[in-house]
Amino acid sequence: MNIKHIILVISAAFASSIYAQQRSVMLHHNGEITPFSNLGASFKDAYNAAEDGDTIYLPGGTFEQPGEYKKSLRIYGAGVSPDSSAVTSPTTLSGNTYLRKGTDNFSIEGVNINGDFYYSYSADTIENISLKYMKINGNIRNYSNNCSVQRINVQNCVITSDINFQSATNCVVQNCVIQGRITNCNQNMIRNNMFLYDYYRYATVNGDNNLVTNNCSRNTGALVSGNSNICRNNMVPTTGNDYYGTTPIINNNYENLRFDTLVVNKTVNSFEFSEDYHFVNPEQYVGTDGTVIGIYGGSFAWKEGLVPSNPHIRKNESAEETDENGELQLNINVVSQ
Repeated sequence: MNIKHIILVISAAFASSIYAQQRSVMLHHNGEITPFSNLGASFKDAYNAAEDGDTIYLPGGTFEQPGEYKKSLRIYGAGVSPDSSAVTSPTTLSGNTYLRKGTDNFSIEGVNINGDFYYSYSADTIENISLKYMKINGNIRNYSNNCSVQRINVQNCVITSDINFQSATNCVVQNCVIQGRITNCNQNMIRNNMFLYDYYRYATVNGDNNLVTNNCSRNTGALVSGNSNICRNNMVPTTGNDYYGTTPIINNNYENLRFDTLVVNKTVNSFEFSEDYHFVNPEQYVGTDGTVIGIYGGSFAWKEGLVPSNPHIRKNESAEETDENGELQLNINVVSQ
């Protein structure tokens, strides 16, 4: 475990619990840690001071985003679930997210985004975007069809609307819960997801030459529309070759099943942290890799609570004031991920 990461997380927690309204954002640059505590503008201040390759740690709370991102950064929030982030409170970014040229190798984890996530703008060319352990209350999409984006990895996320992969290729969407569709999807990999979308007129995944495996879909319309898609070991509520588009390769799909009748606890059509998405009989639904299909299978199984990969505070029972000797009693439980 990296001790600097632990120090950063503990510092962020104390900015919340000891100094009341001041929630410090931590910038990690060349081994040095700089706190930013300007209420309401701390994230923007940290971003303005950051350089390519730096890391920004966000505590719990709501933060306004920079107008645009033009740097290669790593950003970690405190988490998105009210339960798993109860000590720090979840991290929320308000407004839309706009990536511009210069954000190659950009990654972000452990935040709610209340808006759309735009992965490119105008004629930008960007490579390697990573979105993990997030809840995006909007769409993932591009801002202009003139862009060119390679390798977007969306993993262990909740997407409340659609993913539009126009002008994006070699992307992976894995172990996510998606309430909408994936459109304009060409030459991408879609695996081990749970799609809550259901509308008879439109396919869950629209596009050509995709690998679509180990997913669970509620959609009675179609799993895929498009040409030459490979569809293997998916759970779908209907049957027929037209359900998989034109000239597909089809193997071992679980047809005429609705996963929401087979999981432990799934009573609504939208994602809820309180629901249990495990299958009652997981051994009956095996994916291409031998693990269970859906979000709990594959190489990146769903992490309950969507806790980010940096060390996470499970418990903070520290005193809020120093004792008569001027000492502050600490009782913090930090768990490495």
